Amino acid sequence: MSTPANAPGERYQLFRRAGSTRWQVRFSIKGQGQFKRSLDTDDEREAERRAEAIWYEATYRAKQGLTAKTHTFESVAEAYIAQILREVEREERRADQGKSEPAVIRRYFVGYFGDKPIDAITEADLE
Repeated sequence: MSTPANAPGERYQLFRRAGSTRWQVRFSIKGQGQFKRSLDTDDEREAERRAEAIWYEATYRAKQGLTAKTHTFESVAEAYIAQILREVEREERRADQGKSEPAVIRRYFVGYFGDKPIDAITEADLE
């Protein structure tokens, strides 16, 4: 008897790492790579429920044209700051911009948006 394509075993895999009692999930989404997440539970039924929710959210995001992995505002801001510092080093920006801009970004923008997912920031948040 064959399993349907939507069977949980074909969408994702539940597993435990050696020496751990916590369940984890792994799955792949075409064009976005493999995902591994801890489910923070020892209970297999709860792990199955959480894995299902994580898998559905990631595939929904991918279908909407978003990255399946969420990125926080802080991680994106730090990548931008690193770019600013590289440009200062290559003398594509003024040296004072390497000091003032990262400070402003960290104090005001990261201080306000912080751990919020970058794609969850709305125009109302910006106003």
